[in-house]
Amino acid sequence: MNKLELLQEELRNYGKVAIAYSGGVDSNFLFHVALETLGKENVLPVLCRGAMMSKEDIEGALEQLKDSNHVVLSVNPLDVEAFHFNHKDRCYHCKRSIMSKVIAVAKEHDFAYVLDGKNKDDEKVYRPGLKACEELGIISPLANNDLAKQEIRNYSKQLGIATYNKPSNACLASRFDYNTELTLEKLKLVETG
Repeated sequence: MNKLELLQEELRNYGKVAIAYSGGVDSNFLFHVALETLGKENVLPVLCRGAMMSKEDIEGALEQLKDSNHVVLSVNPLDVEAFHFNHKDRCYHCKRSIMSKVIAVAKEHDFAYVLDGKNKDDEKVYRPGLKACEELGIISPLANNDLAKQEIRNYSKQLGIATYNKPSNACLASRFDYNTELTLEKLKLVETG
């Protein structure tokens, strides 16, 4: 079996999944494979819209979701103290807060499993948010099946998924030095730039 088939087999084991959805290459690939494997009624993408994402990214994600059942969750990362003051572990606290809300939405809609788009390459870099996801029991089927970013792009292209060549995009807060107080105005300035 190739990695795509292994991914599909893992998804079938869950039967019904909610996906923490950003509209990026990884989460969109996972969303499309889950749709194809499990059917529309068994896949619930949850898009978290907040100051950490550009308007362009949010609009692109909504465009990808337009024909699906989905939930848009408004979040304010500036309510998270470690994010607001841009501590080095900002991503851990922000991700923990946001993913807890995604889990709550999934439960409200009767989805027991919450998946994210973490891939194998993400494990090689400093990403404190990954620890929060692990602690919360978020499942990472792309990483579980050793799918690296380039393989995900290749499969996406092969499957006709529009985001196969989308550039990687980080949280807007990542453009600031640690321990710099973040405000909505500062984040919007980065987005404009």
